[in-house]
Amino acid sequence: MPAQGFIENPCSGWNYWSHPVLRAPMLEFIVIKRRRSFDWQLHDQNGTIVAGGREKTRPAARYHAYRALFLLIAVGWKANDLQRF
Repeated sequence: MPAQGFIENPCSGWNYWSHPVLRAPMLEFIVIKRRRSFDWQLHDQNGTIVAGGREKTRPAARYHAYRALFLLIAVGWKANDLQRF
């Protein structure tokens, strides 16, 4: 009988120790062309808008979307932080 947490992979013949999988929240941004501007939105895995804005150029919209994304990652944002009381 194998030890607890020990998984044998029948495909490769190698043995692996099982590790808990970290389920990090998924974040994505989209850039939408409007008449003379570009809207950007940052969504969580449920499709909820976490951040958004409007810029005059597409590169500026991408920059601000990436900036919002990395700021959320830097402060340790979690999906539970959006739940309302």
